[in-house]
Amino acid sequence: MVINLTDIGRLEITGVNELLAYSITENDSKDFVYFEKYQDLFELHIDSFSYFDSAVEEILNGKSSQKFTITFENIETENPNYQGKQYVDFNWIDAESLWVSERNGKKTIVGRHDLMSEINLKANYDYIGIYIATDNLWVGEDFPLADVVLIA
Repeated sequence: MVINLTDIGRLEITGVNELLAYSITENDSKDFVYFEKYQDLFELHIDSFSYFDSAVEEILNGKSSQKFTITFENIETENPNYQGKQYVDFNWIDAESLWVSERNGKKTIVGRHDLMSEINLKANYDYIGIYIATDNLWVGEDFPLADVVLIA
């Protein structure tokens, strides 16, 4: 699979049996989450966010718990009406493994779990969130389900 950012801020994707959700936020960051359903993988990048950078460092140092969660919401977390969540509010799942990779020059956190094959991106929600927890912090992002691209 190949992912390229076009001149107009859209992601151009080629590949087989892959799902991709992406969001380009107001501050022109290029956050993305990539699901490879048939290999039970997800890959997350949050641009210009120090907590994400810290999570990357913890995972690289090998001294981190390996947890993640996936949420479905009808309101984005950046909305002032969104009621914020704490660590204990999430249903954390032990990942089979978490590691750091790179895609198009961006550091990513990659996780593996057989739950990935069960994700229903046609759910009656507006946003999917993917969150990672290390020993010292948790970080994540939500993405509009309207922006999910299925490549068959």
